[in-house]
This record gives sequence, C-alpha cells and structure tokens, in this order.
Amino acid sequence: MTGTSHDRVAQRDRDRIAGLEARFVVASFLVVLVAWAAASFFHEPGPIAKSENRYRAALPVWGESQGTAEFIAKLGDHLADRVRFRDALISLHARVMVDFFGASPSEKLIVGRDGWFFFNDPVAVDQARGIARFDDAELLRWQRVLEGRRDWLAERGIPFVVVLVPNKHVVYAEFMPPRFGATVHDEQHKQLAHHLAEHSDLVVVDLLPPLLEAKQRQRVYHKTDTHWNDIGAYTGYREILAAVGDALPTWRDALEPVKVQARRFEDRGIGLTSMVGLSPYHREEILQLRKVQPRSEILMPRKDHYKRFEREQRPLAHGVQGARLPKAVVFRDSFFNALIPYFSENFRRVLYVWTRDVEPRFVEREQPDIVIQEIAGRLLDREPIGIEVLARRSSE
Repeated sequence: MTGTSHDRVAQRDRDRIAGLEARFVVASFLVVLVAWAAASFFHEPGPIAKSENRYRAALPVWGESQGTAEFIAKLGDHLADRVRFRDALISLHARVMVDFFGASPSEKLIVGRDGWFFFNDPVAVDQARGIARFDDAELLRWQRVLEGRRDWLAERGIPFVVVLVPNKHVVYAEFMPPRFGATVHDEQHKQLAHHLAEHSDLVVVDLLPPLLEAKQRQRVYHKTDTHWNDIGAYTGYREILAAVGDALPTWRDALEPVKVQARRFEDRGIGLTSMVGLSPYHREEILQLRKVQPRSEILMPRKDHYKRFEREQRPLAHGVQGARLPKAVVFRDSFFNALIPYFSENFRRVLYVWTRDVEPRFVEREQPDIVIQEIAGRLLDREPIGIEVLARRSSE
C-alpha cells in the first residue's frame, strides 16, 4: 500500500472515530436533557423560590379571563419555576457575577462597595442622581394634599403626623457604585421636607437628619436589604413618638420609648441577596434590638391568620389591650414593619394599614386619637390623591 493510500485509510479511520465521538456527545447531551426534563416534571419544588425570595408561578387555568398569549406566558413561567436545580444555578450565576466580576446578576440589584447592596428601584436611583425632582407645582400639590388630610382629620378632632423616611441610597450614598455619582442636594425627599418646613405648619417628622447623625455611631440600614435595621427603626421610633407626644399632650407621660437590649450576631444575607441566591455567601452582622418587657400583642380574633394577612398586605392590629393608652391608625409602607414591635407598646390599639394614602374608611371605623402617615422616599415620585376623592370612594 502506497503512502498516499495509507494516509487516506488513516484519515477515514479518524473521521469515523470523530463521527462516533460526536454522536456520543450528542446522545449524552440528549440523555442528560431528557433526564433533566423528566426530573423537572416529577419534581415538586415547593411554593417558595428560595433563590429569588418569591412565590413560584402557579399553574394557570385555561379560560380564567385571559387570552391565549397570556395563558402561554403564565404556563411558561410555571414550567420555568419547576426546572430541577434552578435555585442552585441561579445562585451559582450570581456568585460568579458578583465575586469574580463585581457585576450585578439581576436588574433588580445594585452591587455597591464593601459588601453593600442596593435595590435597583428606578425611582430611588433617579432621585439619588437628581433626575427625579419636584418642580414648584408638584411640591405645592403635595403640600395641599397633605394639608387636606390634616384638615379632614382635624374636623374630627384627630391630630395628623407625617413621617418621611429616606432611601438607603441617600443615607449610605458613599457605598453606591461610582457611576451613580454623589447624591444631589435637592433629592426629592430633601425637597419636600424643606418645602413643608418653609411653607406649611404640618407636623412633619423628617428622619433623614437623625438617621445621618445616628449612623456616625452605628449602622442604621442593612447591608443586604433595602430597609433600615433595628437601630435605624428604633431611631425613627423615638422621633415619631416624640412628635406624637407633642400632638397628644394629655398622653405624653404615657408615651415613653420601650426599653430594649442590643445584641449582635452574624447571619445569612437578607432581602436583596436572597433575590439572587446569595444569602448563604454574603452574610451580614445583624444589629438586633429586643424589647425588655414586651406587653403588646396581636389584636386579631384569629391570630393564626396573621402571616397570611401580612403577606397580603392587609390591615393588622396590635397593642396593649385594656391599657390606659391612646389609639392610633398608621398608614404606611414596608419601612414601618420594623417599627411595629416598638410602636405597638405605646397604644392600646394600633391599626397598621399598608397603603400610600390616608383611607377615610379606616379612620371612621377606628375612631383613633391620632393618625400617622409614613412615606418612604421612593414612593414620593407620584401624584398623591386628595382626601375628598378617597372619601367619595369609601362611600361608593
């Protein structure tokens, strides 16, 4: 056999072996893919997507007020949530992105400096960068709406206190990535607080100054969550309670801040890291405050419903039942969650209503001694609803 013929035979053998190897790789890939699909089909992952800190998409039912396209989209979400090892893959991807590239694995997350994470809320980011700002007409609108709520309550003999809570992006701007720049002087929270101080006699508790002062001594926001920690919440609680005491002078002596004990411990990361499966790897020192002599309790006929009501953001009542203390209604957002354990100690009943406005129907039902509205900074970039509109809706 000539050298040329030998080379051709050798090449055919190599081609045949390469073809067999390619078929083996493809077949192995298909076997793994089919096995993965089968494992996903029979896998019951549970209701919570732990790597994303959310409820998994439910199986849609055909014909429930939805078109074909919407049904297919919901079905796709449901099937995607059942994929085997989804949580582990999301967590692995997040670790590679954050630990090796310093980049965010999710559009919902901002990776800051020195282990700090921020919620990539478009409003909060635009506020911090000075893009979302109030003009004079918007500031006047907020003033008139808030004063309208105060006047409506005053007709019923109920004082009104407004609480402004700053975004984490403002309090800890130094840990934001450099590309966002420094927080501007006239960020919306600061604009509104300054405007109301100059042009209105509303009772406004601006929590930015006391939080900035408190952070010189201890951390007041979580590093791995968008909210304040117990230190920040307790700082806000004391400021709000002082304003309530001024508004209710006959009750001032009964409105002493509840005593607390502090402790520190390391734990898994919280909300922001849990969205992308990073909680076990980006841990946090928890600064916890525990009440020394707690008296308040959940004031619900069925306490076993509390977690469901909390999850569904329905009104919740707490307080020291039967005590000689005032009653309150608090209209709030998620920032007030951490205040509930403290604030409830100073009232015989507090109804906490998760809403962005003052809802007359709750006030008329509860007949409180005082109404408090707490507003987080990122919820300011909207047009507030006048009390007269809300009152009409309540009566319809």
